[in-house]
Amino acid sequence: MGTHFTEKNSIEGFLNLLYAPYTSIMGIGTHYASLIEKLCGNNQIISLLYHLPTGTKEKLPIGNLVDTEKHTIAATFIKIDRHTLNRSYLKWPQKVLGHDNTGIAELVFFNVPADHVEQRLKIGQEYVVVGSVKKTPKHHYQIVNPSLINSLDYYQKLPQFEAVYPLTAGLSQRNLQKFIQSVLAHIPEIPEWIDPQFLLKKQWPSWKQALLQIHFPPYPEIIDPSSLVRQRLAYDEILANQLAMQLIREHYRTGYKPPLLPKTSLRPLILKKWGFQMTSSQQKVVQEIEADLLSGKRLLRLLQGDVGSGKTIVGLMAMMMVVEAGYQSALLAPTEILAQQHYQKIAAILPPDGTCRVALITSSTANKQRQIILKELKEGKIHILIGTHSLLENEVQFKSLEFIVIDEQHRFGVHQRLILGSKGNQPNILVMTATPIPRTLALAIYGNIDVSILHEKPAGRLPIDTKAIRNERLPELVDRLKHMVKQGSKIFWVCPSIDETDSQLVAVKKRFEQLQKFFGPLVGLLHGQLKNIEKQRVLDNFTNGTLQILATTTIIEVGVDVAEADIMVIDDADKFGLSQLHQLRGRVGRNRRQSYCVLLYREPLSPIAKSRLEILVKTQDGFEIAEQDLKLRGSGDILGTQQSGFNVFKLVDIHSHHILFQPAHQQAKLVIQKDPFLKEGDGKNLRNLLHIFDKYKAIRIIDGI
Repeated sequence: MGTHFTEKNSIEGFLNLLYAPYTSIMGIGTHYASLIEKLCGNNQIISLLYHLPTGTKEKLPIGNLVDTEKHTIAATFIKIDRHTLNRSYLKWPQKVLGHDNTGIAELVFFNVPADHVEQRLKIGQEYVVVGSVKKTPKHHYQIVNPSLINSLDYYQKLPQFEAVYPLTAGLSQRNLQKFIQSVLAHIPEIPEWIDPQFLLKKQWPSWKQALLQIHFPPYPEIIDPSSLVRQRLAYDEILANQLAMQLIREHYRTGYKPPLLPKTSLRPLILKKWGFQMTSSQQKVVQEIEADLLSGKRLLRLLQGDVGSGKTIVGLMAMMMVVEAGYQSALLAPTEILAQQHYQKIAAILPPDGTCRVALITSSTANKQRQIILKELKEGKIHILIGTHSLLENEVQFKSLEFIVIDEQHRFGVHQRLILGSKGNQPNILVMTATPIPRTLALAIYGNIDVSILHEKPAGRLPIDTKAIRNERLPELVDRLKHMVKQGSKIFWVCPSIDETDSQLVAVKKRFEQLQKFFGPLVGLLHGQLKNIEKQRVLDNFTNGTLQILATTTIIEVGVDVAEADIMVIDDADKFGLSQLHQLRGRVGRNRRQSYCVLLYREPLSPIAKSRLEILVKTQDGFEIAEQDLKLRGSGDILGTQQSGFNVFKLVDIHSHHILFQPAHQQAKLVIQKDPFLKEGDGKNLRNLLHIFDKYKAIRIIDGI
């Protein structure tokens, strides 16, 4: 260990040194440090400590070796096959036989001079060999180009099981093991931060023992995510995450905000124009938001609602509460199509007397109109501003921004949300998503946010009749659709690609041409390469005009609401994720007529693709679908790992460890209630945990830095 690790070995000193560079470890120079950084993601010793093994290598006698696995063996070499020893070593492999009292092993060297083999291996001497084993037809074990040939003394010091780590080119298992073990040798016993009764119930080892056991595995199963050791390490990471999120949330809501008391009454008029009776779920969420705005604390709430559950009117009611109190609101949407749609809906039901004015600003807004909007916004004459990323620009200035609604929040990064939040005096924030978060992940992602859920859909809507059919039945489908178009149906036809650059996927341009042959001018084309003005024209013609069939890509997945659309056809449905299929299906079924979804697929189907289609046909519960998608594909595909924050976990396996989120959330909550600044007892120990997982933002918050 380098000079950094010879300093006083206090717990505090050790925790700080975990974030020292790799060159602090004896034997690691700049070359190895760059390789480890490439492997582990950053240049901090803690990342090396938490680089967990993915397998083990057992020290076995030759007779017990396992075919195709890598092993370390000790053997006495009894014969060099001189028939194969050839001075022209590029032509023939060199073979050497060795044995122990359980069997025979054959070493095969390619591209190695015969002289070199004879010099390295002496008949009658015992050596240690490491390599991948292959069983030959003669029932010998063969090791091709063994990576190590060491002395017997080395073998005797080896444990029964060695940890096997993921590697990168230029970094060997032996060197990586040596570096990790150098750090492990300096781990002190750290005061326990897990509740003692919970620790006893789970039968988990201490933090130090867990690390020693995972890197010096006493048996192979200990590296499995379900092992007690892996559970302990995962819980530590989850607990640190939950604690940091809740500390940040408390800071976020610290301080008094005057209750937003209404001065006018606009909501009853808007609800009357909306045309739908609010569901009990919608009413409950509106009441929760109103209570937040009257509480004297800053609102931070997530609104989850399945497709078609009516999040828009809830968001509008929330913004209207703020307008009634004399302040401004903003609605941030991820696409221009969705922003335009929100604007049209809201503008149509606002009072015509100007008591509440709404404006739209996007990249397509003409400069003259833009300047008018910016001027009136700053003067407070515009009460609700709707837009895309254009809202984040510096020149967009509000007079009194008090409320922000972020639609489809997972499509925006944290930085973008912070920019919008800085445009007011710590405005209240409501984030909305139509992508249900699996219950097992809700605490992981939103442990610091109040969560509201819309379970119901507006009255009178029928379940969408969903069927999966083979692509060969396409002519039969087209004949059926001709009949339904004559009856007034409107059809979304979704394709996975725009053109034929990927020959394995149906291209929307080609499908558009094919559909035109059957339906003529009733077919429109929509995809991401069109200009925004053209996209809106096509969508308007489909919504209110002559188009009855829209050949499109997944551009319509988020938020597009065409009430008269009652049929969804998805080409190559087996190529989409389950949650995405559910989102696409949710574009229909928004009226009182029976709606349909047709999932076209091509055989053969993979087992996962088959499961996806079966689940979608079986259920329309978005939360259940999200849970099933999690099992099939993992968290990243559902949430968008870069935006969700779930990718911050390094030790957590969601399938094995999701049950640990609730107890971690509860422990963090109880500790903060008792000791919000983590100054004493358990709280002080939890500071160490925050240090270990680099949660310095949370530490700075409680220290008032």
